Amino acid sequence: METLERIEAPAPVVSLEEAKAFLRVTDGDSAVISDDLLITSLIETATAYLDGEAGYLDRAIGVQRWRYSHDGFPRAGIVLPLPPLRSVETVTCTLRSGTTVALAGPDFRVMPGGSEPGRVLPAGMCPVLPFDVATVTVEFTAGYDPVPEPIRTAILMHVATLYENRESITANTTFTAVPFAGLDLVMPYQRAYFG
Repeated sequence: METLERIEAPAPVVSLEEAKAFLRVTDGDSAVISDDLLITSLIETATAYLDGEAGYLDRAIGVQRWRYSHDGFPRAGIVLPLPPLRSVETVTCTLRSGTTVALAGPDFRVMPGGSEPGRVLPAGMCPVLPFDVATVTVEFTAGYDPVPEPIRTAILMHVATLYENRESITANTTFTAVPFAGLDLVMPYQRAYFG
């Protein structure tokens, strides 16, 4: 069984000020001053659409910390989700006996993976044998710093679409679904799966 839990959320990828500039909303306009909460919410919604384990890109956008648990310690290592991997903070093994062992830096090695998932492998004289391990828990940091401009622009475009179209359909002479206009910008960042 695998579990994945975010333990530290990223800072906003797009600021309220950037979104307001993109939307051409000024603080002097009394009709839109109260929209700050709405725009902040739309930024969070547009970011969540792309970010994390449920996001369209299936990767970490801004720098964030995660805890990933995996049954056993496969010979090929543990593939960490949500690239790009920045660092591995801790690796803890729970043995079949119930004992928990924290591995030190020399006990494991990390293959960063670049834009693809990173991997954690036992190294050298690891104090635990892979067949003794019931669960491995890895705390790691992932995400872009800085976030690529196409992703930031797609978030701004999505915020603008949601801001201008507050319903899921618009009524003119026909009903038209409101699309996410920035998907073409982020397609190069979407993780590909083969199989």
